[in-house]
Amino acid sequence: MRIEPYTSDGVSASDLLNLLHDSGIDTHHSSAEYDSHPRYLQALAASRASGRSFEHVVKLASPSFNSDFFDASQVKTAVDQELSDLGVERIASLQWLFRTPDPSDDETRLRLLRDQFEVLEGTFHELIECGKVANVSSFPYSLSFARATAALKPVSALANYLSLFELDALEVANNFESLIAIRPFAGSTEPLDAATEFDRLEAAALIEQGRDHHEVALEFPLLSSSVSTVITSINGKRSRNTAIRIGAATHPDDKRFERMAAALKYPATSVEPCAQ
Repeated sequence: MRIEPYTSDGVSASDLLNLLHDSGIDTHHSSAEYDSHPRYLQALAASRASGRSFEHVVKLASPSFNSDFFDASQVKTAVDQELSDLGVERIASLQWLFRTPDPSDDETRLRLLRDQFEVLEGTFHELIECGKVANVSSFPYSLSFARATAALKPVSALANYLSLFELDALEVANNFESLIAIRPFAGSTEPLDAATEFDRLEAAALIEQGRDHHEVALEFPLLSSSVSTVITSINGKRSRNTAIRIGAATHPDDKRFERMAAALKYPATSVEPCAQ
């Protein structure tokens, strides 16, 4: 969770966590890589001290950008540190990334994955069996790598971009038990104010009743029964109220989701992924 000391409308970090929790949003996405992580841990500790409890999706890379090999010992140590820092006995989902110095080099990454398949599977199986991790989700960087990681039995979830503008994850979602949808606003905090974006995608039917674009964007992934959770930024009053309102009001409706995806002309043109 990238978090500021105060939101744009003056809510402190710990008060934000309390407010969201009491409104039904009790799962956080975090990473020790983020500069704001110490601030988040401080806010989390203050919120937990009030008796509130939280679930966690934790982002962890191995190998990262400086290596070619999965380090089982490093992963186990990092998980133990996360459990201690977050004050929990179990991570809800370990969002795993297999980076290497060039994540765009699929041929090399797939070869390395095959070479290290047994140690990867064994490490994740051990973390799940001992109760430290509920499931492992893969952020794959590419569809071919997503299909390959789905063969790892402990990897049951796909963590990938899913929005009105990024639909590629739907091509491989059936390979996994669930999908963690990332950045429903396509990487922007206020992305959907321009109706021209909808016109470009020929999806005007999605807003024919004058619905707020921000609400439609957050609602879209939540309509899929395959989506277990949506990772989104909450930086101010508008995004906070939208998340609370849409999160409470939206229930899975696969037929509606599929109609919307069709209106967006799925499959959409691939979007170049940002570095995770």
